[in-house]
Amino acid sequence: MALTYPNYIIPVTNAVNRKLDNKILERVSIKDFGATGDGITDDTVSISNAQAYYASLPYGATLYFPRGKYIVTSLPSLSPNVNWIGDGRLGTQIFYNGTGNLVYFNGVINNYTSLRIT
Repeated sequence: MALTYPNYIIPVTNAVNRKLDNKILERVSIKDFGATGDGITDDTVSISNAQAYYASLPYGATLYFPRGKYIVTSLPSLSPNVNWIGDGRLGTQIFYNGTGNLVYFNGVINNYTSLRIT
């Protein structure tokens, strides 16, 4: 049996009726994959799973990181069809709790200990 979703319409003039499942997919929360952002729990696997899943889709997605402190021991390989957004540099933070380097840009190794999504 296929699932059916209700319609969604924003209560403003000239808004159009849309399927709720399409609206929800516009912004996918990293918490949908189990990330906590509590500053204690290791969110590496949750972030990696979300990134890998949406990178595999032909249209990609925008992953939303709600306000919080996300602890990681590594970052997944990023792909051009998945964007990350958060709640500003003071609201959403990714803290590295691993060994080695967190980020590698264009052949240059940088010793970052945190990453802020703005």
